[in-house]
Amino acid sequence: MTISIRTKLVFIITSFTVVLLGIAAYLFINEKVNEMTHDIFLNTIQFADLSSDKIVEDFDVYFEEEGFVYFNREARGILSKNDNVYGLKLINYKGDILYDSGTDRTEKYTGLPRVVENMEQLYQVQAVNPSVMTFDGEIVYLMGDDAGGIEYVDDTESKVEPIKPGAKIRYFVQPVSSMFAVVYEMTYENLLDRISAVKTRIFYLALLGVLIGIALSFVFSKKISKSIHSLVEGAKIISKGDFKYRVYLRTNDELEILGNAFNKMAEDLDESTKAIVYREQVKKELELAASIQMSLLPKELPRIAGMDLAAGLLPADEVGGDLYDFIMKDDNNLIAYIGDVTGHGVPAAIIASVANALFYTFSSEGNVKDVLVRANKVLKDK
Repeated sequence: MTISIRTKLVFIITSFTVVLLGIAAYLFINEKVNEMTHDIFLNTIQFADLSSDKIVEDFDVYFEEEGFVYFNREARGILSKNDNVYGLKLINYKGDILYDSGTDRTEKYTGLPRVVENMEQLYQVQAVNPSVMTFDGEIVYLMGDDAGGIEYVDDTESKVEPIKPGAKIRYFVQPVSSMFAVVYEMTYENLLDRISAVKTRIFYLALLGVLIGIALSFVFSKKISKSIHSLVEGAKIISKGDFKYRVYLRTNDELEILGNAFNKMAEDLDESTKAIVYREQVKKELELAASIQMSLLPKELPRIAGMDLAAGLLPADEVGGDLYDFIMKDDNNLIAYIGDVTGHGVPAAIIASVANALFYTFSSEGNVKDVLVRANKVLKDK
């Protein structure tokens, strides 16, 4: 099954557009996710720094005074100000969980003591510096530098590699004084919603781009296929021997150059075909001339007692200026001659043929000297 050039162009351009938009969308979304994740990370640091003191202060004032409702309301009010934090815990230096927004929803917890069971998290609670734990299980401590930036360290304050771009935080620990730490539990649902919205917009933009790409590919492929069709039709006509046919393309691009080259090819084919025909004609005429020239030579050599005669002619070209003959004047007289006209080819062969005829004509008159004189006179006059 033959597939048209238009179909191929539409398929190629559409595929290229889809792949290009897909790669661009992937890179854009990946960069956007990393950027937004980092923004969430920085925002959480600021949020924790601003809210942790208030949480501990409210705990001292209201929670211990049986003011759980007020404290709970204040804590949840703080949570509502950051969509990327879904819960918080207040933990003391010993690791006792004093408040958990996930379980202490309506009333103060009165069950068995709750403690931090994970020793790594306990170390974070007891540390001087804030710290985070990623979803990959990596724990990194944060320490401010002299320039107001953030340095990434371990629990001994030795520098470590920064958190990888796009790494998501499971929770953030903000120490408050030397007695408490507030643990902020992170969520990325809001990020996922925003990324989903971005993907939707990109999808519609990509769909629009594909439709535009298909439309453009149809326009350009029609232009190209029309020009190619003209070239194909021209090739069919020329293949039938009409070398005068020409194609006319005005596209101002490579197709026009191809059309001009096609016309030059047709012109060259016309000239070369004429040259071939002419060469074949000349070849036939030369073969005929050579046959005629050879027929002018003696068919049989005279038989003379006591003498052996042999002769032959091998011209350098198809015809030439070499000649010889044996003419018996009578039983006792034989004229034999050889000749070589200066030059080669047809001019020499014509002179040789004329000279051969003259010698034969004048051989019956006079002696050899008279034959030469009379033949020379005719050649000179003509």
